[in-house]
Amino acid sequence: MSWVQRFVIALLILFAMIALLISTEADLIVAALQASNKASVAMSSQLAAPTPSPQPPPLVIMASAQPTPAPRPTSTLAPTHTPQVAAIVPIRTPAPTPTAPLPVPAAAICTDTAGKVIEDSLTSRVLGHKISTQVYLPPCYAPTKQQYPTLYLIQGRFYIWGEWEDDGAVDVANSLIMSKTVAPFIMVMPFNDIDMGYASKYLYTNNGPDSWEDFMVNELIPYIDKSYATARHRDMRAIGGISRGGYWATVIGFSHPELFSIIGGHSPAIAAEFFDMPADFSVANYAPSLAQLRTQRVWLDVGNDDQPSYSGPNDLNKKLLALGVPVRFSVGSGGHTDFYWASRMKEYLLFYAETWPKK
Repeated sequence: MSWVQRFVIALLILFAMIALLISTEADLIVAALQASNKASVAMSSQLAAPTPSPQPPPLVIMASAQPTPAPRPTSTLAPTHTPQVAAIVPIRTPAPTPTAPLPVPAAAICTDTAGKVIEDSLTSRVLGHKISTQVYLPPCYAPTKQQYPTLYLIQGRFYIWGEWEDDGAVDVANSLIMSKTVAPFIMVMPFNDIDMGYASKYLYTNNGPDSWEDFMVNELIPYIDKSYATARHRDMRAIGGISRGGYWATVIGFSHPELFSIIGGHSPAIAAEFFDMPADFSVANYAPSLAQLRTQRVWLDVGNDDQPSYSGPNDLNKKLLALGVPVRFSVGSGGHTDFYWASRMKEYLLFYAETWPKK
């Protein structure tokens, strides 16, 4: 082998060793670079991550020594969903809902177009038995709100009950009251006791104790005042009667001016030939005083064909006028009949209610 060949071989070996060395160094450098890169990436990750904020210490709620109050009722105005709360929010007590005032009931509207007649009764010591009476209550009768004038009406001897109603008193009263021509008023129309025969106080007594006057004044009027909304003043109370009832109306009215300020005698049977009445119907026998008589309003009337009843009221009218008592006397067309009294019913009720205040 020539030296040239040896030289070439030596160069080849040298180049191989150099290449091996270079390859080993390159692997070491790459490994080092990879390790360094991993460390850098790890450090960058740590630096980029946010630092967690320090957590507050746990909230400790101390138990109260007082008993836990009952839960409040849920307001009807509270929301129907549960809000999501991200943090602790203080509890707010809702303001109380104002309570609406209770509605005031509207005043009752009366729709009555007429009054009503009821039948009442009471046990009478004077008469010795129970006796009934008709009571007319006006339209829209309101006993808790108003007190009413009262008209006592006594019927004639041919009726036990119902004469005033039959002659139109109820219908006329309804018409006058509904038209506001007169103030609403109560009418009391008692039955009489003529079915008791000779024991009848209505037929066979004059006045004083144990008479029809005693029954009316001391039993019937107190009973009516207790049971109904009556205005208990003489100016608010009147008495009237037909025929025999007209006699009683004048006797009772003159005897009790403290009870009655208005008196009506319609064809009053006060002549001597009727029912054993005294011939001279002397006012002095019945009236407590002339001064009291002069405070009363009186109306007497009779039909032009009623000769038996004419002299009594005509004479009484003259006596009252002579004493200065305000009295009216009129003669109508008719006799001693229901037809005559019915024809004048409106005049009668207008007279009684003339001074009663309309509300």
